[in-house]
Amino acid sequence: MPSRQRPRRTERTGRLLPALLVASVLTACGARPPAPPAPQASVTSAVAPPAPSQAIPAAPTPVPVVTPPVRLVANNGAVPILEYHRVGSTDGRWERSYASLAADLQDLYTHGFRPADLSALADAVVPVPPGTHPVVLTFDDGDPSHFTWAAGGTTTPGLDSAAGILWHFHQTHPDWAFAATFFVNKHPFGTDSAAKLRWLVAHGAEVGNHTYDHADLSTLSLADELAEIGKEQAYLAQVLPQYAVVDFAYPYGAVKNWQAIADGAYAGVTWHFKFLTLVAGSPLAAIPATTPANVPRIQVAPPATIDNPNWRQLVWASWEQRWLPTAKLYSVQTAP
Repeated sequence: MPSRQRPRRTERTGRLLPALLVASVLTACGARPPAPPAPQASVTSAVAPPAPSQAIPAAPTPVPVVTPPVRLVANNGAVPILEYHRVGSTDGRWERSYASLAADLQDLYTHGFRPADLSALADAVVPVPPGTHPVVLTFDDGDPSHFTWAAGGTTTPGLDSAAGILWHFHQTHPDWAFAATFFVNKHPFGTDSAAKLRWLVAHGAEVGNHTYDHADLSTLSLADELAEIGKEQAYLAQVLPQYAVVDFAYPYGAVKNWQAIADGAYAGVTWHFKFLTLVAGSPLAAIPATTPANVPRIQVAPPATIDNPNWRQLVWASWEQRWLPTAKLYSVQTAP
């Protein structure tokens, strides 16, 4: 089944609003664990055709049927933004098994969630089917496990990768769009980086900037921060010349000069980020997002892999158990 085709995004102008919500930050992205992701058959009557001598009445002039456009409205509920790192054979602090990722998708689907672009959270109405709730899936670091080719070709991602599992679920659940945001560094996915990036964008996924070297921005001067972001932005612009990269994820969740890096420039390359995401926190609770510089995400990891019991409450398994049954979720409905 073909994937949905969405128009390419263009960058918005303007400055980011001040952050109204600052979420807790966990060390992430492969670093050491923190101390404190049938139709009925039609029935036709046997009617004899008119005899040749009979006049056949002229068909009436058709009256055009005007269908008013469907107007969608939304509440101001919460949206979970899930954060994944590696995908592999086991479940761990920074790795989700292939089976668990597939089970996550089925669980979200069963609970009425449907995937949306991260950048879509800047819109007044997030484009998910009426009666469902948006969820955003993010994958950090451009890890090789995020995209492999299926055996024998370079046209479909393999099931031993995040992209392949997402694509297969989309194919078997047509109302689940192929939507996810991949935050990448230099040379993402190990091999064939450019072709894989182009495949993702062509089939509806988003690509975001995660700095060129996965640098801890809190340790750098502003000039070096801009260089880290600008080199990655230039690389992505070269590979995806018609695509606007508007999402950014702080490596290690390290936030410093967000005002300067949100709308920045380096060596002739300019950018405007709609969202700058953290590595932990809580569901995003305002649409359109009013905290674009500190967008919280929820890590997906077994709670037992986190040393600090208080921080175990921040992973998705805990959020889902404690929060989902009573949460006011963002939803889209058709207006009367």
